[in-house]
Amino acid sequence: MITCFLLLFFGQYLQAGSLEDIPADFRALVDPQSALSLDEVLGPRFANRFTPQPGTQVDVPRASALWLRLPLQLSTRERLLIVDNPALKNVHAYLLLDGALHTPLTDQQHHSVFPGFMLPIPAGEHEHKGTYEILLRLQAEAAVQANVRILSGLQAAHRHAFQQSLYGILLGLLAGLLLHALLQGCSSRDIQHLLLGAATATFTLAVLADAGWTYWLLGVRPGSFAGLMLIALYPWVALLLLWRIPRLQGRLLRVWLGVTLGSALLVATAALVPQWSNSIRLLVMLGLPLLAVGLLMQLSLLDKPQHPALVTATLLLLIAGVLHALLDYAFYSRLLVFLLIWIALVCCAWVLFRTQQRRYGNRMVKSSAAQSRREQRQLKAALLADISHEIRTPMNGVLGMIELLLDTALSAKQRDYVQTIQNAGNELLGSLNSVLDMARLESGELILNTVSFDLHTLVHESMEQLRDTAQHRDVELITFIQPSVPQLCTGDPVRLKQILGIVLKHTLEHSSRGEILLTAALEKPDDSRVRFIIQASADSLAAIKQALAPANKAVNTSGIDNPLSLARELITRMQGQWGLSSAEQGSNLWFSLPFSLPAQGIRPSEQQLQHLKDRRVLLVDDNPTCRQVLQQQLTGWGLQVSSAASGTEALALLRSHQAMNTAFDILLTDQAMPGMTGMELAKRVHEDPALRDQLLVLMLTGINDTPNRTTARSLGIRRVLHKPVSGFSLQRTLLEEWQEKDSPATDTAPSSRDASRGTFKVLVAEDNSISTRVIRGMLERLGVQVDTVENGLQALEAVRNRHYDLLLMDCEMPELDGFSAATQIRQWERQQAQPLLPIIALTAHILPEHLEKARQAGMNGHMSKPVELTQLRELLQQWMPQQSDQSAE
Repeated sequence: MITCFLLLFFGQYLQAGSLEDIPADFRALVDPQSALSLDEVLGPRFANRFTPQPGTQVDVPRASALWLRLPLQLSTRERLLIVDNPALKNVHAYLLLDGALHTPLTDQQHHSVFPGFMLPIPAGEHEHKGTYEILLRLQAEAAVQANVRILSGLQAAHRHAFQQSLYGILLGLLAGLLLHALLQGCSSRDIQHLLLGAATATFTLAVLADAGWTYWLLGVRPGSFAGLMLIALYPWVALLLLWRIPRLQGRLLRVWLGVTLGSALLVATAALVPQWSNSIRLLVMLGLPLLAVGLLMQLSLLDKPQHPALVTATLLLLIAGVLHALLDYAFYSRLLVFLLIWIALVCCAWVLFRTQQRRYGNRMVKSSAAQSRREQRQLKAALLADISHEIRTPMNGVLGMIELLLDTALSAKQRDYVQTIQNAGNELLGSLNSVLDMARLESGELILNTVSFDLHTLVHESMEQLRDTAQHRDVELITFIQPSVPQLCTGDPVRLKQILGIVLKHTLEHSSRGEILLTAALEKPDDSRVRFIIQASADSLAAIKQALAPANKAVNTSGIDNPLSLARELITRMQGQWGLSSAEQGSNLWFSLPFSLPAQGIRPSEQQLQHLKDRRVLLVDDNPTCRQVLQQQLTGWGLQVSSAASGTEALALLRSHQAMNTAFDILLTDQAMPGMTGMELAKRVHEDPALRDQLLVLMLTGINDTPNRTTARSLGIRRVLHKPVSGFSLQRTLLEEWQEKDSPATDTAPSSRDASRGTFKVLVAEDNSISTRVIRGMLERLGVQVDTVENGLQALEAVRNRHYDLLLMDCEMPELDGFSAATQIRQWERQQAQPLLPIIALTAHILPEHLEKARQAGMNGHMSKPVELTQLRELLQQWMPQQSDQSAE
């Protein structure tokens, strides 16, 4: 494109022809005040003051008038007088004969179709013989240069066509550059392309004005407007350069920003004060590129070199400013300046194009890497799910058999061993769940469930799993659930238990001796958010802070590189909050989660609570925190509580209250106390006839300090509760023991629920023999009738031939899997108009797609392996009333 432009330029120049020679005695007179009239100039006073003017270029002073006298030979052809600077304010021309006015050529300005002024010179043979001259009066508001020429009509037309062709090519190039900049800027929302578009649009207006097109369209004087647009171009380029270098140091950034704003202010000044426009144009077109070159050199010294095309654009703008200052105001000079500026803008566009290409390439690399990571995460999640399935199936047998074994007669040592195995199995299962959840969070496949659950029991079970570890570390676990927290909540119990397990385990690992207090309370009286506070030692808080430090996130792009990070991410996904704090009494880690809470949780009836109201309780524990928590719980149930920190103090209180006829009704004592232990205190109470007959003795102890059941009974201890004890369990134990104390003769008739369980029939479809034995043993322990089959075909046949109230079906079985079997059972029920049989999916897979697949197959619920006795009990409590209602109908 540039080659074609240059070929056309030189070809047209060679064909343009030569201009008419101006006589050598071309003379000029300066009128400093612009006050001389035509008669005065033609008079004898000023006739001899005209001085010779070499060449065709004249300098018009600012706020002055310049008078020119040009000798003229009349011709038969019409000719044109061309003054090619449109910045002139006024041009007046007169035809003189022998020094006197012959004919006024014009008394006003005439803009030509190309920049400047064009005045016709009459043609023809004149009868008057003598010396003809042209007298010109040029006036400008600012100092300007102008070229004065006389052309024939053919030459003028040829010159006009030549200039308009070159202007048209240049404007076409600018239109393409402008369209490119605006499309790229709008489509990619790139401010740099928009700045380039603004600079190109400003330059296009300058070229249009110089070509005279703005005068045709808008009536704007081409000279002043073209110069103003040329000045306004440079601040846009300065802004583009500023945006191209976002990492400028503070001082450089402020300096360059000030220069840019100063340039914009100069543009406004040039528009308001035209007399200063030439000086401002030179200042901006030379000063701004020089400062830009200095800035690029400074950046290069700071080891921040810029793109070579950007450096080239800056140098071209500087050269254009120099040429604009040195060359005359001729068409070819202006065209050369315009061409250099256009090339500079093209260099800027090339820099932006390369930058955009680099960004697009980086974006593609990142997208490809993200897609690869996503696929790897999905593959890892699928692999872990398969591994989980293979591990959970035998784990179901191990944990299930342990749970059944704990229900048999075992010695204290045997029970300790079995519970240790159970805790280790639960810990292994928890670690497996954490690994699976990390993989799901990374792949974006984690889905939260919303079910109803017992919050008090869940908190107690979370503490119960750490009981053995706490005993070995000599750490006491304390749980306090405020009475305002409902027992039943709706949320994701699996995730909540996982969060509590991770946080408590991590806290316990960094604690030696002392205590860990878990408190659950409502954030506000009428709020649905429950806040859990774990209070431990300062070392635990420091370890948690270190585990959650930002440096530890570099291992994994998702930031989930340890169990605490997983717990934090789960809290965030559940729309919760978390935090760390320090206090004089210890360090706190807290988190709050929103739950759907009922209007009132499950609580004992008022009649049952009447058995405990106003009963006097003596609480004995050497741990002040545990003593305070238990005292608050007991007081909330309506009991009158006194406390003692040792067995000796407790014995003195018992005897003093007995002597004052305000004897205690209940003695709740800890076993492991310095000095007099709980067993020794119970023995002293049992040996005192005045105390043993009316006092209900309960003991709290760790698993390693559990006394022999026979020994405890012989000392009058009615119940031994293992720490940490939940408030619900303690309340239920107090109610049961006090009711039994008040009413020794109990009704031995089976309850209606027990009777209904005896007729409740469950079908278990499971191909793994160990899992079948575990589930069957648990169901039989719960008092229901159980049948078992090994695959989906047998399950389908059994459902068609016998009546069942519940079907527990494994999803992966030979011959016919559980999903297909459930689908066929639903089809058979619709065809035979049979009531729908509740079908619960049993699977070691716990991925969301398996839950959705079970739902689509018509299953009513999902139970993941390993199956726990509490899960089966809750499941029976859910479906037995519904089946009883259907039977009654």
